[in-house]
Amino acid sequence: MKKKLVCILICLCLVLITAVNVNAQLPGIINFQAKIADNNGIPLNEPHSFNFSIIDQNSNILWDAYNIPITIENGLYSVKLGDVSLGMDPIQSSIFDENDETYLRIFVDGEQLSDQQILPTCYAFKSEKSDDTHKIAGNPVSGTPNTNQVLKWNGSQWEPDEDSGLTLPYSFIYSGGDRAFEIKNTGTQDLAEFEIDNPSNSGNVLYLKTNGTGEPLYINNDGTERAIYISNDASASDGIKIKNNSINGNAIYISNYGDDEALYVKNYGTDNCGEFRIDNASNDNDAIYATTNGTGYAGYFPGDVYISYLSKGGGSFKIDHPLEPENKYLYHSFVESPDMMNVYNGNIILDSNGDAQVELPDWFESLNKDFRYQLTCVGGFAPVYVSEEVSNSMFKIAGGDPGMKISWQVTGIRQDPFANEHRIKVEVEKSSKEKGHYLHYKEYNQPIENSIEAVRHPDILEYDNSENN
Repeated sequence: MKKKLVCILICLCLVLITAVNVNAQLPGIINFQAKIADNNGIPLNEPHSFNFSIIDQNSNILWDAYNIPITIENGLYSVKLGDVSLGMDPIQSSIFDENDETYLRIFVDGEQLSDQQILPTCYAFKSEKSDDTHKIAGNPVSGTPNTNQVLKWNGSQWEPDEDSGLTLPYSFIYSGGDRAFEIKNTGTQDLAEFEIDNPSNSGNVLYLKTNGTGEPLYINNDGTERAIYISNDASASDGIKIKNNSINGNAIYISNYGDDEALYVKNYGTDNCGEFRIDNASNDNDAIYATTNGTGYAGYFPGDVYISYLSKGGGSFKIDHPLEPENKYLYHSFVESPDMMNVYNGNIILDSNGDAQVELPDWFESLNKDFRYQLTCVGGFAPVYVSEEVSNSMFKIAGGDPGMKISWQVTGIRQDPFANEHRIKVEVEKSSKEKGHYLHYKEYNQPIENSIEAVRHPDILEYDNSENN
C-alpha cells in the first residue's frame, strides 16, 4: 500500500525568470517550490512523475501539464510551471481575469495531493498587462512625455509632441453631432489667449467663418462682467472693425432683453466716440435710422448737437416751464419757411428829426440777400418808412415823431457757399417705392403698411401695429 503523501507549500508566486523589455511579451511562468513527504514525515527522494492543473473554485481546469519528471531531493523540489522547455504550455494571464479564486492541483505518481490556493500575490502574473501601459489602442508608445507634453500619432506609433501641444498648422474635419471643440476653465485666469508676436504680421488673431445657418460667434454670458471686453493699444487701428458682405443681413444686430442699454459706448480718447458713414453714392438709405415703440425718444442727445443740414417733419424746443420749472415743461414750435431765412429785429428811438439809423453786423450783407422789412410804431402812430435800404451794414428809418419808439424787423435769405450748394427744394416728387404711402402714418391715423417707414424699414412691421384700424 502506498504511503500517503503530504505537500507543504514553500513558494507559489508569479515572477519574471529573466529581465525583459517592458514592451516584450512576458513569459507565462509561475515559479513553484514545495516540500513533500509521506504520511510518516519521511521526505521523498529520486525522480517522480508530476501532473499540474490550475483550476477554478468549481474544479474547472484552466491550465494543465502532464507527466512532468521532477527530481526530489530530501523532500524538496522546484518547478517552473509553464516552462516550455519542460514540455508545458505557457500560462495565459487571461485565466485570472474572471476568476476570483484559483487553485493548483498536483498529482505525484498518480496520487492527488491537496489543492493549494493561488493567493493574490500570485496575480503578479498580470504584470503582463503593464505592457499595455506603453500602448494606446494596441499601438506602441515611443518614449515618456514630459510635463505639459501631449502624445501625437506619427503614422506608426505614439510619441511625445515636442511643441508641447497641437502640431501647427493644425487642421481637422469633424462630422459628428456634438461640439467639435470644447474647453472649460474652472480656475481664475483667462480661458484662452491668442497672440501674434510678429510686428510685420497683418493677419487676424482670430478668424471665424461659418457656412451654416448659425452665427460665426455666439456669446452667452451668465457671469457678472461684460460679455465682450476689447482693449486696443494699437496706435492707429480700430478697436472693432466689421465688414458685412451680406445682401440682407445687418453688419451689427443687437437684441437686448435686459434692463440696461443695448449698446453703450464710452471714449476716453481724443477722437469721435462713433462715426456712421455711407460711402456708396447710389445708396439712398439713412446712415442712422432710429425708431422706438416705447414712450421715450428715438434719439436723445443731452449734449450739444451739430447738424450740417436738417430735414424734419415737425419740431419744437423744450425747456423748463418758467412759472413751474420743477413740475412742468414748456414747448414751442420752430419757425418754418420755404426759404433759408435769417430773421433780425430790434427796437430804436427816433431822433429829433423823426429819423433813425439801424446798425447791422458787418457780415450781414455777405451772409444775406433779398432783404425784407417790417416797422411798427410803439405808443402812437406815424407814417414811418424805410428811407434807405441796407447798405454798408445799415438801413435808415424816417417819417416818425421825435422820440418815438420803433420796433423793426429785417429778414434775409442765406447766400453763403453752403446755402448756395444746398438750396432747399420746396416741392419734391416721392420716389416710386414711396408713392401711395404717408410719411407720418400716426398723424394721419393710417395703417402702418401705408407709411413711408414701413416701405423703407419693413422690420418695424414686426413690432408695432397699434395704429391699424
